[in-house]
Amino acid sequence: MLNHVVITTGSPEGVGSEIVKKALLEIKPNSKLRYTVLSHNSALPIQLKGPWRVKKTDKSELARWRASDRDVVRLISYSGSPANMVKAATQLCIDDSNTAVSNAPMRKLKSGAGHTEIIKDMSKSKHVTMGFIGKRFNVCLATTHIPLEKVPGQLTKSRVTVVAKATEKLHQLTGPSADTIGVLGLNPHAGESGAISKLDAKLFSVLKQCRLSSPISPMLPADGAFMNGAPHRTLLAWYHDQGLIPFKLIHGLSMGIQITLGIPFIRTSVDHGTAEDLHGKGIADHKSMKMAIQWAAKLQAQHGNSLLDL
Repeated sequence: MLNHVVITTGSPEGVGSEIVKKALLEIKPNSKLRYTVLSHNSALPIQLKGPWRVKKTDKSELARWRASDRDVVRLISYSGSPANMVKAATQLCIDDSNTAVSNAPMRKLKSGAGHTEIIKDMSKSKHVTMGFIGKRFNVCLATTHIPLEKVPGQLTKSRVTVVAKATEKLHQLTGPSADTIGVLGLNPHAGESGAISKLDAKLFSVLKQCRLSSPISPMLPADGAFMNGAPHRTLLAWYHDQGLIPFKLIHGLSMGIQITLGIPFIRTSVDHGTAEDLHGKGIADHKSMKMAIQWAAKLQAQHGNSLLDL
């Protein structure tokens, strides 16, 4: 079976369709890989040149391929909520172990659900973790979109154990597992040996009990952990902005992607939003989208769906 990457173009009022088109124009056809683009019918049309042929097809053809379609990007249009595309792509990944998904940015739904929430629910995954792959360093988040005052309460022994395993998997994707994983301190100065907070020492004690195959650093003061682009290839951050402010500051829109760990298939996405102010102008930066598609294809080829399920 050939590997397959299904790409969703996200919110039609954003830059998703544009950056997917630009990314595919720079990705050459591969005899061992197929692409399907799910696009909202009100978005900018996907038009490709060069070695690619665009084949518009129907939803009923989503799981069917012709042997001659190896230089084809299949295009399937969806109406209504862009979540419909995400659900269709997710179901295809669940049904077909040779399929990975790469998502362009989408507005969160009125319910607050986004890509991660939809994918978690549909795949019935209990322990989902957000990871980020960057050209300078990688970050895994112990908690995501919750108020700061709720972060300590979420850092239970079971959650710390899950995120430790997720961080190690992220670490192993990008280089030797013998390299040290950096662990950020939750409090300023990593608790200052208990003078500021004893929670950091407790978290580190739980991490040591996880017995990871990769070595971990002592708790690092977060205000210095990213100096000179970060001395560690992979870092564990305890809350959203602790990891993503430095990650996005250093990587911008061109050198980083998101990867979802803890689900039974490979899913990547850009590390930025819908950029609706750039819609239709043709100037959106597509490098994160290209990187996300390439990582999805690479991981699917190397590891299949055994990689990310915790």
